[in-house]
Amino acid sequence: MEVWSCYIRDSDKKEVYYCHECAAGKHKQELFIINGTSGVRNHLEQKHQIDPQSGIKKRSRTRKSVLEQQRSAAATNTFFWKDSIEKFKELLVRWIVYCHIAFFQFENQYFRELLFFLNPALLSHLPKATKTIRSWVMDAFRSKKQRLREDLRQARSRISISFDLWTSPNPYAVLWVIAMWIDTAGKRQTTVLGIRRVYGEHTGENIGSVILELLREYDVGGDQIGYFMLDNASSNDTAVEFILKELCPWMMPKQRRHRRLRCLGHIINLCCQAFLMGRDCERYLAKLEKHYQRGDYAKVEELWKRFGCLGRLHNLVRYIRLTPQRREEFTAIIVGGDLAEFDRLELIQNNSTRWNSWFHSITRALNVCERLEIFSARHVPGKGSHGIANFKLDGQHWFELEKIGLALKDFYAATLLSEGEKTSLADWFSTLDCLLREINETKDHYDTIDTEDDNNFTWKYLQGCADAAWSKCEEYYSNQQLNWQNRFPEDTDLPPASGWRSIQPSTQSCQFYGS
Repeated sequence: MEVWSCYIRDSDKKEVYYCHECAAGKHKQELFIINGTSGVRNHLEQKHQIDPQSGIKKRSRTRKSVLEQQRSAAATNTFFWKDSIEKFKELLVRWIVYCHIAFFQFENQYFRELLFFLNPALLSHLPKATKTIRSWVMDAFRSKKQRLREDLRQARSRISISFDLWTSPNPYAVLWVIAMWIDTAGKRQTTVLGIRRVYGEHTGENIGSVILELLREYDVGGDQIGYFMLDNASSNDTAVEFILKELCPWMMPKQRRHRRLRCLGHIINLCCQAFLMGRDCERYLAKLEKHYQRGDYAKVEELWKRFGCLGRLHNLVRYIRLTPQRREEFTAIIVGGDLAEFDRLELIQNNSTRWNSWFHSITRALNVCERLEIFSARHVPGKGSHGIANFKLDGQHWFELEKIGLALKDFYAATLLSEGEKTSLADWFSTLDCLLREINETKDHYDTIDTEDDNNFTWKYLQGCADAAWSKCEEYYSNQQLNWQNRFPEDTDLPPASGWRSIQPSTQSCQFYGS
């Protein structure tokens, strides 16, 4: 280190030091007076990391981490967040809840560095432990819950309830509870009241007790409770009876039954299952589920064989989708030409709990039928596998699937009508009325087909399908028609069968709309 001492300061004519390191680095000169040395020593050591005794430059200190830099900068910027910290917490909690963010992610170094880069002041306000985040979320939940309790108390209408029980991947039995009402502004509101785990048997009384506890948490009494829109499980009948006996002890049994509505989409799905699997479809589905839960897939495959072309398609799709190798083998089949748009498409497996899954499965199979036939001809099963010899699809099977797929468009269209928040109980009857009429016309159409037709077996099979669907649809329609006047003013007539023309154009080609 070289220091020049021959500089005379103009302001006071005193001799001062001139720092060569500052000049080389283009730093501002501090100009220490020559008769003092402590300032010069401190300057060399702190400013340039040079030992004043030896004149040797010290090894440079390791560069501060991003977190250290931001921490030092944060101290001078905390004032920016004093008025905004509550808003910051609100936005952070909302992001955590809506995006399902794990709490431990907030301890991640790279996440913190990202936020600190945007604004160093976040350091002093970002939670440092998962317990803090949990307390923020719970505080927000309690605040929202109290606000919802007030909204329900001020509702202009009765509060109707919908709930459903399902099994989570854990697997836990989980009950979802939804509330629907008209608010003070006259707008229809829908919100989740709670998601509760159900312990023990899934009886109506057990489910009802969970719902009752939740309603009491929100101070929903008997004078506020409206209708219950549920699927058609008998346990739901018992649950509604249990709840209303507790909340509305003045009600007669007939009045309690009238408060129990049935989900239109679920009814349409039951009619569809009857069309596909006959009058005993629920018994067969229960058998399939029992063997599936036991892991007896050979028995499941055997039961599916009883359903003709549907069973063959189910087993074929399951066989191909079961291993990555078979999926790759099927995907590699390219037809090209006019059918190029269907190349690379995978098969869709039907699912008893997913509405319209058969419609999507059959539609996809018909679109890729050429590829399925090529796969069936080329595929060589592995050792110990029976392959697909027992469920290949021939021309007769494809003909049946085509007719079934055409009929399923009607149920698909009806399901679309039942979805969304713009439908009401009036749409319930108009949709089911139209579905009943169209099933009846389809049934009559099958009955009049010449029995000498080459596809006589197919028509008899479809006649049975249509009969089963019509019986199921007529059963629910008649039962609900009897209860209509108890839910609306006495001078209210049943709505006409309208509304089908509002369905998307893609479904307008089905048989329903031609009649």
